[in-house]
Order: sequence, then structure tokens, then C-alpha cells
Amino acid sequence: VYKYATRSAGGDQWRWEEAVGDRRIPKETVGRASGAGVDEIIIEDGAFNEPVAEAAGGAPPLTLRDASDPSTPRAGSIARSPSTSRDSSTAGSASGTTLVAREVAGGLTIQASVTLRVTVNTNYGEEVYICGSDASIGAWVPSRAVKMGTSAELYPDWTVTLPLPLSGSKVLYKYVIKAAADQFNWENRIPDRELVPDSRELFLNDGRFNQIQRQVTFQKLDAPVGAA
Repeated sequence: VYKYATRSAGGDQWRWEEAVGDRRIPKETVGRASGAGVDEIIIEDGAFNEPVAEAAGGAPPLTLRDASDPSTPRAGSIARSPSTSRDSSTAGSASGTTLVAREVAGGLTIQASVTLRVTVNTNYGEEVYICGSDASIGAWVPSRAVKMGTSAELYPDWTVTLPLPLSGSKVLYKYVIKAAADQFNWENRIPDRELVPDSRELFLNDGRFNQIQRQVTFQKLDAPVGAA
């Protein structure tokens, strides 16, 4: 069990978390992570002195790195993008793109590293997001979409690396341009894009915004058992 504390600049005053009970990591969770070949566990404890929603078994949400066992619970059915959600929405983005496996409802869901690239010519102040059927990319809710990145050297290409369930199940998505504080412009001339995260690392170049022209697909597969 543990808690967080803050220390004053002078080093002689401490403030403990008072609004939350003792935080803890169940031993059974550590055991499941070890059995799945996970090397590192990250505890998502949220904000200081604020209760965090607990997963099954009373544990905090957990993030697990570098799991190599693909025999994990498979994702459920894919939700197609509802047309009513493809309108303007308050801007926002999912936090972080850590490559993880996650403790969900008492079971481990190993996640793949998926890197996507798309060419988008934007106007000053516009940003590019990815939004789709999986919860990690917003579940078709633009306010929960994941922001992509670019640079002076990379532009007009935008990239993002996502953690998606390593399940072999199809993930649907589209790219979205955030044109203003509360306005998103979807790809509206093409059907939903799709990918299948069935390897530990997946690299996709989707060509240009609002066009179907995937150019590069690279998958990094796990080495066969016993391979040097």
C-alpha cells in the first residue's frame, strides 16, 4: 500500500493525500502480468489526492509494457462510425500514445504498436487527428480523438503511434482536420479506413487525406520460438 506526498520548498513540510484511502496494487495483478511476459507495470493513479476509478478487483487502472504473449482476450464487435457523430464537437484529444497492454475487467489485453502516416495540407492553425472504432482513438467521438504530429521537416505528413489491442480484429478509423476550437472536418469522400493490428509493430502510410492510397505496410512479427 502507498500514498503520494508533496514536500515544501524548504523541505520541512509534507502534505499527504487526505481525500483518498491507501492506494494498492493487488498481488494477483502482478502475477497475471508476470505470466503474460510483461516486463514493466505502470500504475495510472490519476491526479494527486483525487480518487481514481478502479478496475475489477479494486485495483487502479494498470498499464503493462513489453508483453510478448499474444494469447489474450479478443476484442468485441466493431462499432461503425455513427453519422450523427461526424459533426462539430468540442476539441480534445486522448492523452498519450504509450505502447501498452492493459488490465481490463480482470483480464490482460496485450496491445500492438501501430504507427500511421498521412499527408494533409493544412491551413495555419489547423491540426490533424485520428478517430475511429476503438476506444483508444475516441470510439468515433471527435472530442476524444488522438492528435497527430508533424514538424518543419515532416510537413505536410502527419504521424502518430497508437496502442491498439493485439487481437487480430478489425479497427475502423478516419483522419479529421480540426479547423477551429470546436470544428472538425472528417474525410467525407471515402469509406472508413481499416487496419488489423495482428503483429507487435505495424507501420502504415495512408497516402493523402480523403483519398484511399495506402502506400506502405510494414509488420514486425515476433521471432519464432527457439530462434536465435
